[in-house]
Amino acid sequence: AVDAVNVLNGFAGTQLALTANSSIWRGRIDPQFKCVSEKLWDWWMPDKRRVGVPPRPFRDLPDYVRTVAEFRPVYVRRNGTPVVLTRYGSFQEYFLAQRPTGIDAKTGQEVAIVPESRDIDLHSTCYWYSARLSRYYTVENRTNDQQPPEDLLCVAALTLGLVIALEESLEVLGSYPWQHLRQSRDVACQRGLDGAVNGFHLTDLARQMLEVAKLGLRRRKLGEEQFLAPLEGRLRARRCPADDAVQVVADGGIASLVEARRL
Repeated sequence: AVDAVNVLNGFAGTQLALTANSSIWRGRIDPQFKCVSEKLWDWWMPDKRRVGVPPRPFRDLPDYVRTVAEFRPVYVRRNGTPVVLTRYGSFQEYFLAQRPTGIDAKTGQEVAIVPESRDIDLHSTCYWYSARLSRYYTVENRTNDQQPPEDLLCVAALTLGLVIALEESLEVLGSYPWQHLRQSRDVACQRGLDGAVNGFHLTDLARQMLEVAKLGLRRRKLGEEQFLAPLEGRLRARRCPADDAVQVVADGGIASLVEARRL
């Protein structure tokens, strides 16, 4: 599971470059970003340690758990009411405290709390890596935008293929410094498939990513590799859905985009 999280985080930039779909923001074409919905996480939670691509790949499951436990806690729930945790530098500090307290969101008063296992599940929703382990015991790939109606299955196919071909995915990513992969997310948000990081172009890594995903899907012998076709077409054309959205808005305004993208 942790290898799968590392793979999906490592490929976050190239996934975005192929699937960015949200350059329309506040009623106009954003001049800076092709994927505004992904940048919202950075604007909302400026602490880079808990959004986007993590600073390093995880060594194993204990390393993942320690990393999450070191995040500052946000809140817990008691009797349906949020209790905000302001005194603690990490979730671990709160959970192991002798007499933990928090601020009742309704009354504003400090109240005593007894830590419970459900607090761990809630804390596990309070960080927003591009890929993470969910409280439902799944690997969650959070990077990609909503896709145009005719291409809805391409993201699921890509995710499945990369995870099936986990060994090959890790081998490809191992050829790149992790910090360059991390930077590729920011570059993809701005430039899509035209992006480059320290001399490598996102199109090159995207091509490798699609080859590995196709390999993984072919192993299942269900013909699912056909659902990668939209992504392969975008790579050849060096266009993502955000590029098409800009053209639709330029030709017919926001109403035309809503009509073109409605399910």
